[in-house]
Amino acid sequence: MNNRSRKFYNQKIMEYTILLMMLFLLSACAQLTHSDVAKFRKGMSPEEVTAIAQVQPLFILNLEEIDAPNQIEVLVFEFSSGGVNTNYLVSFRNQELIFWGYANEYARSSNVILNKIGQESVIAIKASNPWEY
Repeated sequence: MNNRSRKFYNQKIMEYTILLMMLFLLSACAQLTHSDVAKFRKGMSPEEVTAIAQVQPLFILNLEEIDAPNQIEVLVFEFSSGGVNTNYLVSFRNQELIFWGYANEYARSSNVILNKIGQESVIAIKASNPWEY
């Protein structure tokens, strides 16, 4: 290989490396993170939470029957922590943030409504992606 070919080859390797790094960094930004969650406060609206998260939820669950006549809405986000991605639940009653966390945190709560929200959310997540749990 002559010197000119080697320079061209090295330049292409560098370009592809930079492109892969950018794609990796962009994909890492598409999940909810600890720094996002630290900004959540009870009473926030779904719009405020989504603005802080800067990502859209994977899906939104409406669980009105759990606490009638109150409207229960759960935003399900992909959460990234230490290279592991999992589902993260953010729950609202009548458009006000009441609780957020992993499904097992809902299960540990002494609040019966939060237990039911966690159970119904896991059922809905399993129905949409049976490999998730």
